[in-house]
Amino acid sequence: MTGLAYSGHTWFRKNKAAVGTRAQLQGRLEARCAICHYSARKGLHSYSHYGAYEAISLVFRSGWCFEVLGILIAGMGFYKTGFLSARLSSRFYLTTAVVGYAITGAVVLIGLNHARRFGFSDAVTTEWIFLPYGVEQIAGMLANASILLLLVRHRILVPVQRGLAAVGRTALSNYLMTSLGCQFLFKWGPWKLYGKLEYYQDVYVVGCVWAINIIASLIWLRFFSFGPFEWLWRSLTYWWPQRLIAE
Repeated sequence: MTGLAYSGHTWFRKNKAAVGTRAQLQGRLEARCAICHYSARKGLHSYSHYGAYEAISLVFRSGWCFEVLGILIAGMGFYKTGFLSARLSSRFYLTTAVVGYAITGAVVLIGLNHARRFGFSDAVTTEWIFLPYGVEQIAGMLANASILLLLVRHRILVPVQRGLAAVGRTALSNYLMTSLGCQFLFKWGPWKLYGKLEYYQDVYVVGCVWAINIIASLIWLRFFSFGPFEWLWRSLTYWWPQRLIAE
């Protein structure tokens, strides 16, 4: 593992120009931390004007916005080449997944080994875990996408796809109702759960929300052609009430 760690450190030093200088990477990390800090402290809906401006300004000053823009452009390219529409060979997706997971696993294990050796100090953790995150992020994303596209191609996820398609057809309604429901659960209702749940408990909430969205969407679309807010939006667009009852 020590040899792997030394190799990883050598790679990082040789490829600084590709992944950005340490100051730039640190800036993007600070931007992410700042946004998380504001979100955790006040909630996205209750930003003060100063806090929101400072967080947004940091996103642009750190260069994080260009990172996000680059990922969006890359996604367009992947779609145009047929990668995201599962038009490439299964062998290509399998190879991409293996290579992607190998890169991600190596970067993560090397970083964890160095951080453990130095007691997970902030400086070492930042250099060996947070700064190389962009490399493992892209490699892991491509690997995960390849596995999902293989499962979709072989029709293994058809029930899941059917549920997600129903949620997509009622996306606006689900978004609004989920926002109102979570506001009631965390802020408005009697429980006031905001900031009181552990991370693993948040996962339970997310799972319940998705289950409710999928089940409610499937049931609704058995009787209606659109979600309620989709119907309203469509009717306003055409200035005429659209047919809501499913044929």
